Amino acid sequence: MPRTAASRSRGAEHWRARVAGAALLLAALNGPVWAFDDGQAAFDAGDYAAAATLWSEEAADGDAQAALNLGTLYDLGLGVPLDRARAFRFYGQAAEAGVPAAAFNVAVMLDAGIGTDANRAAAALWYARAAVRGQARAQYNLGLLYATGDGVPRNAEIAAYWLVLAGETLDAARQQLAALTVDPPAELTAPQPLGAFPVAQTGEVELVWNAAPGPEGSELAVQVARLAAAMPVDMRTRTAEGSAMVLPERGDGMAWRVLRIDRAAGRYAAGPWQGVGATDLPVTPRGAAHFLVSSGAEGLAQALDPFAGDLGRGGVAVRMDWSADRAAPGIRLAYGFETDALLAQEVAGYLPGLDPGAVSYRPDAGLAPGTLLIEIGGAVEAVAYSGR
Repeated sequence: MPRTAASRSRGAEHWRARVAGAALLLAALNGPVWAFDDGQAAFDAGDYAAAATLWSEEAADGDAQAALNLGTLYDLGLGVPLDRARAFRFYGQAAEAGVPAAAFNVAVMLDAGIGTDANRAAAALWYARAAVRGQARAQYNLGLLYATGDGVPRNAEIAAYWLVLAGETLDAARQQLAALTVDPPAELTAPQPLGAFPVAQTGEVELVWNAAPGPEGSELAVQVARLAAAMPVDMRTRTAEGSAMVLPERGDGMAWRVLRIDRAAGRYAAGPWQGVGATDLPVTPRGAAHFLVSSGAEGLAQALDPFAGDLGRGGVAVRMDWSADRAAPGIRLAYGFETDALLAQEVAGYLPGLDPGAVSYRPDAGLAPGTLLIEIGGAVEAVAYSGR
C-alpha cells in the first residue's frame, strides 16, 4: 500500500515526541533565567520557559542549534504556546545554516502542511539536504517521494538509492525497497538543478537536483567549473548518485550543472549551469579543452596563448600540457560524445593550422562530457593567430 504524506509525517512526529518524552521526565524547576548559563542548561533542568528565553537570545545572535531547539519548543508547546508556524520559521533558520535535523523538520512540515502550506517539491529539496548528511528518516521519506512521483519525477533508481541508505537502520525502508518496481527505459532528458547551498560551518556545498528516468544503463554526473578573471579555468566531472551531493570545497567562484550520460549512444543531456551561492556567472561555461603539446611544437606557443585566452572568455576552460610526447606530427582534435560535435567544430575554427579532416569523434578516448582533446605533435610550423 502506498504511503501518504501523513504516514511520512507521523515518523517525524514520533521522533520529536521521543525527544520531548525524555525531557518531560525532568522536573520543571521554573527557576530564574539568570540561574542558567545557556538555554541547554535550562532545558536540561526542565525549565522550558527559561530555555525559550535563552535560546531566543542565542538564535538572534546566529546560533543555529539554538534556533533548532527553539523551534522544537514551539513545535511541542514546551515553555511557550504551541505555535507550529513559529516552529517552522525557527527550523528554517537552523536549516539554512546547514543543520541536518532542522532540514528534516522543515521537510516534514512542508510535506504534511504543518505550520505552513503543503509543498511536496520544496519538501523533497529539504529532505535531500538532510538525507545527504546521513539522516535516515529523510532518506526514507525522500525515497518514498521518488517511488511515487510525489513532488518529484517518479524515478525508481533514485528511490532505491535513498531507500538502500535508509535501510541500513530502518526496517520500513527495506520493505519499501523490496516492493519497488523498476522504471522502463526512457528518453534522454536533462536533470534539473534545485540549488547549491554553501554551509558556512563546514565550508562545504550541498548540491540538490531532480531527474527523470533515462535510457537503460545511463548514469548521472555533476560537473563543477572554477571561475577566475571572468572565465572558467577548470572543469571537473564527478559521478553522481541519488539526487544530492556534498562538495568538499568552498563554493566561491564556482558553477555547476548536472547531466545524464548515455555512454552506449555517445550522448548526454545537461541541465543549465548555475552559480554556487551568490556567485553571478560572468560567463556561462561551455566545456573544456585539454591541449597535449609535444616537443618540437614550441613554435606555436605565441599563437596558442592568445588563442587559449579567447577560448576562456568564450566559456571554454583550457588546460595546457607542454611536456606530452606525441610522435605523429600535426594538429588533431577529438571529442568523446556526439553531443559535443558542434563545440568541436567551433573550436576547430579557432585553431591555427588545423585541417578540418583532423577533427574526430572518439568515444573510446575516455573524455568527459563537454571536453575536447587537442593534440599537437611533431615539428609544427609556427602559425600566427589573429584572434576571434
